[in-house]
Order: sequence, then structure tokens, then C-alpha cells
Amino acid sequence: MSRIAPTLALLAALILLTACGGGGGPTTTTLPSAPTGLTGTLWVTGAEGYPLEGGPVLLTAFAEGPSSWAVNRDAVWAGSATSGVYRADGDGSNSQIFVRLGGVGIEAIAIGTNYIWAGITGDATTEKALVTIDPITRRASYLRLVNGWGRYFADIVVDGPNVYALTDSSFELTRIDEATRTVQLTVPLGQDPADPTGPRGDFFGTGRLAVGPGHVWVLDSTHSKLHKIDKTTLAIVNTADLSAHLPPDGDFDALVVGDQRVYVAETEFNTRNEGSIVAVDKVTGVSTEIYAPPGDGIREGIAANGDVLIVTDGGITNAIVDGLTGAVIDRLPFSTRGRPFVWVP
Repeated sequence: MSRIAPTLALLAALILLTACGGGGGPTTTTLPSAPTGLTGTLWVTGAEGYPLEGGPVLLTAFAEGPSSWAVNRDAVWAGSATSGVYRADGDGSNSQIFVRLGGVGIEAIAIGTNYIWAGITGDATTEKALVTIDPITRRASYLRLVNGWGRYFADIVVDGPNVYALTDSSFELTRIDEATRTVQLTVPLGQDPADPTGPRGDFFGTGRLAVGPGHVWVLDSTHSKLHKIDKTTLAIVNTADLSAHLPPDGDFDALVVGDQRVYVAETEFNTRNEGSIVAVDKVTGVSTEIYAPPGDGIREGIAANGDVLIVTDGGITNAIVDGLTGAVIDRLPFSTRGRPFVWVP
């Protein structure tokens, strides 16, 4: 197929967006459809949704800038740096403050079957805590995680009947029963500086969390390692060393699970001082750098549906990348105002 028509369509869309305000992303109410038959909605930071089949941009109107987001087909939930929890309908309408919590701020938020889960940051006098919010009554209940000494939540993920929470500083993974709010198991994942290949323990670490069929995946960004973890025992099944591609303490911006691979986005300061995406085979643990765009590199983030990625790579619009080959399939025919963080099919 000729590349002229897609190029002209892209130029026309960008001219339309510029005419309607431009500069920070689309302000028009209607988008052209994405190429290559992509479906669903791409949500970006700032809680805006971009329908890939064309249509109005889904704009939320939260009173505070969100610091964390969670989205499904029915609703958009956001947590603020002042501990406000906001909700909007799945089309972005009816934005409202839902409840205001105590603590310093909300680091992570997730949507469960029974509750909305939020991770509150502690300070010098306040412990970190998980908070469950009843989506009907708006009642908030606090669940203290007393094992860890860190005060930050890196990620919270709901996976069926279970909730997984990863804390920073005291690098620990906790599994909680979603219905009963009961802590089932907590394991330390910190790397011993004196024994890097030895058992994990109560040592400093930071990272990201993602969940796929059968396993939990934890990125130890402090040491450039990706742990494949059994969901039941929380035991590490395999560890992929990413240091050949990504430096310790890098700016790791995204961890997403595809069908065959797990993808890590590093925004800058890798071995070439520019961003890249590294893919890890879910079976073998072999890591491969699949995408390293020229110029500014991976500046913001990625979202995945299977092994197809939408990538913010410093271009005018987001690239559509085949995660198995690293090839750029196409580009979205519109720009977005924030980085991709979730792709709702």
C-alpha cells in the first residue's frame, strides 16, 4: 500500500489540531481513526482518553492534577498529591471529587471488584497505608502494612481475587485478598550489596510492578533486574539481568506485560544516553533491546495490547511498534498531551 495516503492523512490531522489550538495536543472534539486496525482507547497521563477507532477525545476535568491513575471501561479514577480521590465516567464525563483521604499523597491507585485501592505515602510521623474505598458508600478503610520501613508505594495491581502491592525503599511485595482485605503474604525483594546473587532480604530498592497470567513481574530499577515471581508463593522463579542494556538507577518509566514478552521503557541515561525499550522473553528470560529511536528517545512511556506497543518516542505523534520485531508499524494520526499509560481494548 502506498505511504502517500497515510502521510497526507497525518498531515491533515496535525494541521487540524494546530488550527484548533495545537501546541499541547489535540483540542478538537473528533479524532481520525488509527491505522492498522487498532481498537480501544489509549489513556494518557492527565487522564485523557484517545479513541483509536476515531471519535471525541475523552476529557476529564479533575480539580487537581492527578498523581496516579487507573482506568477501565466504566470509570476513570485518579489520586492527587493532596490525597484526593477523583472519579469520572468511562467517557470522561461527570468528573468529581469522590473522597479525600489522610496522609501526604496518593502514590498509586487500582480498581478492584469490591474496592478501589489507593496507596498513601507516609511522612516522618505517618506510616504508609493501603486504603480501600467502597465505590458505593464512599467509605474508606485503612490497611497498615507494618512489615516495611519504607514510606512509598511503587505500584498497586488488582488481579482477579488478589491485590499486589510493591513498596519502595523497603523493597517488598505483598499479596492481599481483595474481598476480605486480608494480607496473605509479604516477601522482601531487596538485593544484598554484599551478595548480589544471594537470597533477597530487607535491603533498599525501588521499582515497578506488573501482573500477567501465572506470574507477577517486578522491575528492580535500583539494580537493573527483572524478577519473574510465582503468584502463589511469591517466590522468584527467574531473574533477568538488564544491565547490558539499562543502567542501575535509570529512569525506568514503564513496565508492561505482553503475550510473549515483558517490556521495560527507560527514558534516558542508558548506555547511549538516550531512551530505549528492552523486551524480556517470558519463558527464557532473554533480554533484547528492541527499540531505540534517534534523537530524544523514549521520553515518556508505553502502553501495550498483546505485543503491540504505542510509544512516545520524541516524534510529533506516537509510534506503533511491533514488540516481537521492534519494527515501527505506523504512527498515530494525532498527537497526545500526555504519555501513554494504559490501553483499554
